[in-house]
Amino acid sequence: MKTKRRNVKVNKAVEENKWVDHVTPITTYQESVEFVALWEAIRGISLDSSREDTIRWRWTEDGEYTIKSAYRIWKAKAEPKCRFFAWTLLHKKILTADNLSKRNWQHDPISKLCGIEHETPTHIWKDCPFTKEV
Repeated sequence: MKTKRRNVKVNKAVEENKWVDHVTPITTYQESVEFVALWEAIRGISLDSSREDTIRWRWTEDGEYTIKSAYRIWKAKAEPKCRFFAWTLLHKKILTADNLSKRNWQHDPISKLCGIEHETPTHIWKDCPFTKEV
């Protein structure tokens, strides 16, 4: 039997732990690990109800969302696999060591390209000495 979920303000949800009611049923071990990590991460947060929320789009200088900014990668004259790679890289979803760590997967934290720095999307894309040379 499904229960009807009602809308709740974020402030109230965080303060009274009502956000837990809005989490989809947890069915895997990984989901339970992520749930506990989320619970611990927001446990000490208190929101200021006197301030308005602000939303900033990180892909534009002024922080304003535009369709153009969201889809500029997809219009690039490049192979589809390159556009997909750029999209995942831009959104930091590429499975680098730091993202594997967040999922509790086994990994070596050091970049395979240079063998020096920790592997992150930013490191692989622009900071790695090997990438700079290539």
